[in-house]
Amino acid sequence: MITNIIILLILLLLSAFFSAVEVAFVSLTEAKIDAMVKKKLPKAQSIKNLKKNPRRLLITILIGNNVVNIGAASLATVIMGEIFDSAVIGITTGVMTLLVLVFGEIIPKSYAGNHGKRLAIFAVPILRFLQIIGLPIIIIFEWLAQLLTGKQIQEKVSEEEIKALTTQGAKQGAIETREGILIDRLFKLNDTKAQKIMTPRDDVAFITDDMTIDMATEIIEHHAHTRFPVYHKTPDTIVGMVHSRDVLLVHHREREHNSIKDILRPVVFIPGDMPIDDVMHRFQREQTHMGIAIDKDKKMLGVITLEDIIEELVGEIVDEHDEE
Repeated sequence: MITNIIILLILLLLSAFFSAVEVAFVSLTEAKIDAMVKKKLPKAQSIKNLKKNPRRLLITILIGNNVVNIGAASLATVIMGEIFDSAVIGITTGVMTLLVLVFGEIIPKSYAGNHGKRLAIFAVPILRFLQIIGLPIIIIFEWLAQLLTGKQIQEKVSEEEIKALTTQGAKQGAIETREGILIDRLFKLNDTKAQKIMTPRDDVAFITDDMTIDMATEIIEHHAHTRFPVYHKTPDTIVGMVHSRDVLLVHHREREHNSIKDILRPVVFIPGDMPIDDVMHRFQREQTHMGIAIDKDKKMLGVITLEDIIEELVGEIVDEHDEE
């Protein structure tokens, strides 16, 4: 009798263990496990290996949980039958259901929700051992599950999930508010078009290709910009750009050439509807900080700079030369 009661308690503990472990591993996302591996937490790599086959892991846990629950229910019936007559078997079933529900499900799963990482680390060697000794039957259940439900699909993390995690992390203090804002703006780069953040054509300071260095210097001195688009006859025929530093260097020294064409640099043309993250990659590839936004007819819409893109991420950057 006492032996049976001890075994029953052990089975209830095992039921609690399997229920808690199920929640613990479900709560550990791939990102959390990767963070554990990077921190070199004990058994983190083993947890990652188990999670690589989530269906097998779940089947292992469910088989273990069902075996101990059935065993506990059967043993409880035997114990109650030894004490009372067969009329109380129905009561025994009700009592065991309540015990399993409270001590084998609700309490352990609630605990695992708050201590998933610690519990997973503790459970890893036990689950690996169970997978080894129960491999044949686990494989059979895996095959049946695949036959009935299809191949398991690795879910990809969506942009919405990352945004939600960022918001949650900011609320909980895991990341600073400004970091959360930066991440949110980063996702918007692909949705924001070049023409939305460019300097419109009417507000652009131009230099023409027939100007002298002295004439270009006057324009530069009246506009606090670093780069100026250069056009031939009309702004729709951009032929390049000049850097204010090049103009001023030539202006302040003896020079052989006096035409702006002599210091002209190539310019990048950007479709006005190009997402600004693509614009940034284009700037990197072309090794430039400025592009000319154009429409479908190749007409100039405005000027977009690397600073414009950075300001979309971090907010307005006030240059020491910017006017109040």
